[in-house]
Amino acid sequence: MQTEQDMLWIRQDFHESRDVYPLLIVHGHSPVDAPAHYGNRINLDAGAGYGKPLAIAVFDGRDCWLLDAAGRTPLVP
Repeated sequence: MQTEQDMLWIRQDFHESRDVYPLLIVHGHSPVDAPAHYGNRINLDAGAGYGKPLAIAVFDGRDCWLLDAAGRTPLVP
């Protein structure tokens, strides 16, 4: 029941929101320089579609770690 306008452009309001959601939201489709934890959501789109390395993560509840050859690195807000 969303308008075409919402489906194309709703991301800006979502990205700017500081609302706390019942669950941590993990998403992509909006490339950033590096994976980012915003407290209420995590963006794992680090540009793999543009030739950058794929971001790989592991989750335990709302806690997140990035995985690479060196092991786990905490991703915190």
